[in-house]
Amino acid sequence: MLADRLGVPFLETDQVVEMTLGLSIPEIFEKHGEQMFRDAESMALRTTVMLPEGVIALGGGTPCSEDAQAFLSQDCLTIYLQAPAVVLAKRLKGRTWDRPLFSGLKEEQHAAYITSLLEQREPWYLRAGLVVHTQALSPDQVVDVILNHIVK
Repeated sequence: MLADRLGVPFLETDQVVEMTLGLSIPEIFEKHGEQMFRDAESMALRTTVMLPEGVIALGGGTPCSEDAQAFLSQDCLTIYLQAPAVVLAKRLKGRTWDRPLFSGLKEEQHAAYITSLLEQREPWYLRAGLVVHTQALSPDQVVDVILNHIVK
């Protein structure tokens, strides 16, 4: 929605990884393991941040290294769309089948697992140039907050 409103291209690093390796994310994890996925994800980040303009959606683990943070600090406005683990679990309900890190978890375990991931990852996420608390906002309102920040 943000890319549409700005009139710029939209890319997801997960899609770049899938196109580059010719495999889905679950297939990459299954056949080659998480480390190969993380390496490809890092390369996708390096590739996409070189674009002259656009909106890039990162996978949850993408910004979680000093190397990634260095790339993200190069002429990028980074945005963390923050929400509590319980809200994220509700948003993911029925959609975790394609997320390898959720493999083998029962739905009632999702919120606890997301809480654990956030404990590890949120210090990285909070380095973003803009943190938007999304829990009480509609997607349109989230885009409005971001655009208001950009205009300032």
